[in-house]
Amino acid sequence: MNFVLWLLPLLVLILSFVSFRVNAFKASRYKIYVLLLFIAFLFDLMHLSFTNDIIDTVRFFLVTFIISDILWNVTKIRKPKVRATAVIVGLVAFGWVFSRWVIDGPNKNSMHWMKPVVSSYVNHKNRNYVLKEEFESGKKPVKRLSLLKIKKVKLLEEEVRTYELPEGYANSDFNYQWSNTQNGVRLDLVNGKDTVWTLGEGF
Repeated sequence: MNFVLWLLPLLVLILSFVSFRVNAFKASRYKIYVLLLFIAFLFDLMHLSFTNDIIDTVRFFLVTFIISDILWNVTKIRKPKVRATAVIVGLVAFGWVFSRWVIDGPNKNSMHWMKPVVSSYVNHKNRNYVLKEEFESGKKPVKRLSLLKIKKVKLLEEEVRTYELPEGYANSDFNYQWSNTQNGVRLDLVNGKDTVWTLGEGF
């Protein structure tokens, strides 16, 4: 199953080409595409995501499928050199987007579907906050921490701040100290006696 999930980018690319070649209901399909892309744009604009990371990953693949389906229209360009260049540029861009996914391989695929919650907090107004971690292994490991506020509609969360830890801190352990301020919640990332960074509303 991990191997099948790892192959998803390739499957999306193939399915989008097959979809592009199917002319049935194309006009209706493109109208649905426009609607879905507009909804995805609103999500990004308002820094919204789903509390369930799996739904977010599916949403990402759906948007990738739609954009790929549309961009396959470059194969209709009449000039061979321009057409070939456009296709190569598109495939290179696609590969770059999924480079980390491919490099991590099947065994580490699960980290792309679920970001672990490393800390959570309920403030004095009974609003829920979570801190999620994203880790990229390699010669220079990278760790990102995202502070998210759970919306009243529990299915959704809003990104407050995202912080990429400095080089050398990716494998360090942190204590997370939450507090309330006039601007909103505050979260200090503490390593030993040092506060490495502060995330929060108004920070």
